[in-house]
Amino acid sequence: GASGFVGGHVVAELLREGQAESRQVWCIVRENTLKGAKKKLQLSTHKLGLETSSFSEVQCLLGDLNQKMLGVTDQDLEMLRGRVGTVIHLAAKVDLTASYAAHRTANVFGTREACRLAGSLGARLLHVSTTDVMPRAVRVGREEVEVFDLNLTEEEAPDAAHGYAR
Repeated sequence: GASGFVGGHVVAELLREGQAESRQVWCIVRENTLKGAKKKLQLSTHKLGLETSSFSEVQCLLGDLNQKMLGVTDQDLEMLRGRVGTVIHLAAKVDLTASYAAHRTANVFGTREACRLAGSLGARLLHVSTTDVMPRAVRVGREEVEVFDLNLTEEEAPDAAHGYAR
């Protein structure tokens, strides 16, 4: 999510704070090349009107929310172990007209993979998400069932009157 609105601001703030603490910022970016990933971050933060001079300090990794371990290679995982204290997960598929099923892989399973990535690195996870994605519960038969469940099937998901499809 580093190239998005919230993520761009978080990266800019981490860089501002990090200048005093010599903190490194690593971003997983969905792009074909590292050069393209860096350019994508710079363009998105420029569009947001953020200070980009310190963005040369950002380290990029290629990845994808839809992939196991967010698409981070075993080689990159090994390189990051012991160097990452916190994983900040802000990435998501956002389409306010699409259904839960259209968002499930990226947003539910992507978050699961962010948890696995943080665990693999021995890092804590900070996850930022929207409160408007889904209702708190859905009715299944006569019972209300919490929807924040990785085992929720597409058939059990909220209908088009809820969540992103509202």
